Amino acid sequence: MAEERSERSEEEVRQDAERLLEALAYLQEEAQQQGLTFVSLSEEEIIRKIRGESSSSPFIAGFGWTSAASPGTWISNNYATIFNPDPTTQSNLFVSLFFGVANFLDDIGEGLSGRDYEWPLVSAGPFFVSPHTYTTQGFMYQVPPSAPSTGLSTKHVHVANVVLWQAEVFGKGTFLDRAYNTFMVS
Repeated sequence: MAEERSERSEEEVRQDAERLLEALAYLQEEAQQQGLTFVSLSEEEIIRKIRGESSSSPFIAGFGWTSAASPGTWISNNYATIFNPDPTTQSNLFVSLFFGVANFLDDIGEGLSGRDYEWPLVSAGPFFVSPHTYTTQGFMYQVPPSAPSTGLSTKHVHVANVVLWQAEVFGKGTFLDRAYNTFMVS
């Protein structure tokens, strides 16, 4: 994929970045209206990812989530925004969410094996992303009834990891990108 993206002109890269930035601004406004936390890549990060300098393709461009809830609460409005800068449709994509300290690990498999098993592992997919467009994929899960309270303190949080990957029906899938967010139990 990186070769295909490197052949693109700077104007094409900028056009993709502008479209994605507009979409992310809209999604951020929508998230705020719903009381969600939203984070997204900066313009510089988006340009590097579109060029293929800092990621595989497609990539996670933003993430919206409920940042606090009580034990036993169902969370249904967490979502990842995935962008495809490639000239071809990307399919058999999944976004998985799991809890535990894994963002700094080089091998995401280590993070999965060390995940917090009290919290669910959920996936959205399979889905596809058309060329030069984005999609949002949502997650629904229950805060474990026995989850310890963080007391709404930013000093004590649960870490959620979001992983984008592409499945292969008869082979090994491909890790594409990751992000994280924090969650507080009240």
